[in-house]
Amino acid sequence: MSLPHQTLHETTARGKGFFRALLLGSAIPLGLWLLFSGATKLFNPASFLRAVLDYGLLPDALAWLTAMLLPFIEIVCGLCLITGRARPSAAFITGLLGLVFVIAQIQAQVRGLDIACGCFELLGRESIGPRSIARAAILSIWAFTVLLATRSDPRRTPHTPSPTHLAATAVPTPAQQG
Repeated sequence: MSLPHQTLHETTARGKGFFRALLLGSAIPLGLWLLFSGATKLFNPASFLRAVLDYGLLPDALAWLTAMLLPFIEIVCGLCLITGRARPSAAFITGLLGLVFVIAQIQAQVRGLDIACGCFELLGRESIGPRSIARAAILSIWAFTVLLATRSDPRRTPHTPSPTHLAATAVPTPAQQG
């Protein structure tokens, strides 16, 4: 016995809605991961700075700036992913950070460097390798998946213009014109 077309369509739509909700819900654990990662770097800034310098990609001043700002960027992105505020931007930034980290680790492996990945400083030193590269790749893919789910969410509303903007762009009615 076949289902009527409308019922089949509704079932498919519900399935897509569930999948989208699952993806959007995964933003919360991703945000928690970023909060933890950023916090561990904040609690051990010297160790994280050493890890950034060991990659040998940045001049000392830029490495220092990166080591000081990155934990805060991770924490802000984590909070945005958890709360839903600016979630698409946070997911995009997180995805890019993960991608940059994958590239940085691969180049360090190719150069034969035996260095700490700098991921979770409080948990001890973890050398870069297939496991840390895979973790960064999963983080990046996860973030971009959340971004796509967020951007295609039908409940997402575009930015609501301010009353001032509405007043400035309002077209006068015929009664107002004359």
